[in-house]
Amino acid sequence: MIETVKRVHVEASGRCNSRCPMCSRFTSTGFLQPNLVEKDLDEKIFYKLFTSNFCKNLEHVYFSGVYGDPCLNEKLPDFINWLQQHNVDLSIDTNAGYRTKKWWEKLGKYKPRVHFAIDGLEDTNHLYRRGVKWKKVMDNVKAFQEAGGNGAWTFIVFKHNEHQVEEARKIAENMGMDFRLKITQKFKKFKFWNVLEDGKYLYKLHPPDINTYRHSNVGNEIHDPKNDYFSFQLDKYNHLDNIEIDCEIKKKDELYLSFEGYLLPCCFLATLYHDSPGSFQFNKLFNKNDYNLHLLSVEQAKQNLMKISKSWQKNKIIEGKLLTCTYTCGKPFSNKTQYGK
Repeated sequence: MIETVKRVHVEASGRCNSRCPMCSRFTSTGFLQPNLVEKDLDEKIFYKLFTSNFCKNLEHVYFSGVYGDPCLNEKLPDFINWLQQHNVDLSIDTNAGYRTKKWWEKLGKYKPRVHFAIDGLEDTNHLYRRGVKWKKVMDNVKAFQEAGGNGAWTFIVFKHNEHQVEEARKIAENMGMDFRLKITQKFKKFKFWNVLEDGKYLYKLHPPDINTYRHSNVGNEIHDPKNDYFSFQLDKYNHLDNIEIDCEIKKKDELYLSFEGYLLPCCFLATLYHDSPGSFQFNKLFNKNDYNLHLLSVEQAKQNLMKISKSWQKNKIIEGKLLTCTYTCGKPFSNKTQYGK
């Protein structure tokens, strides 16, 4: 039953003002993902899921996503107001690099928990949050905080900004915000990441040298996106056969609502437009319309999620055991984002 769901991850928008190098919005060579239609979550779909009865049992809703920044959806304040009327705890992830100070002041008066994605200081934040203007971010965050907002600074650590962690922590404290470190899993097997835009090489991102900030899955392989390092021949992934999947989202009774209205288990499986073997396999095995709230009832879409969980019982990738689930929640692996103090 849908009433057993305790948490929902909502992708309010498929649009974004930034070009973060490791974001699923872009191909490995820096082009916008083919077939990605940039639009916002339809408010009809939001209210179709978040009925008054459904909200009664919810413990937490967080607005984040795969392809967009939630604050680009002009209906977000209305969504927040609705959830707060129903006493639902909520949070928002954003880079805060757009909209006016008045808009952020209005949002601050709702007092939602907002995690501001700021990865460095004035001379470094733009190296990952590409296209985001430092002054704009600081003005917006200040307006939000001074209006009574409940903000937290989330800092992804790289080699180029690891020396700024303590200074950023002090700035956050002075602005009345909490501070948390985000230890990214996105380098995976690579020792650095080549940043490209529309096929043109720009620079390299390096993981932090300080072990405390460095994810355990960082490897020594060369990231060479122009040689298309993804292989879509699933028989090449037999080393992942017979790995038990221990789904973190299932344990949390959580669901994911995409900006297109798909009800899915989690954000990792919501990378429907991505040049990766996991995305390729998922789109080959499953029909997205089986999870489409534009076409189905919420209960129908949730029941169809059993088709995904059944794949976890298969032994071999070639037989339909999901690559994404195995990489993310397979018991021997640690490929999820981590947080530090």
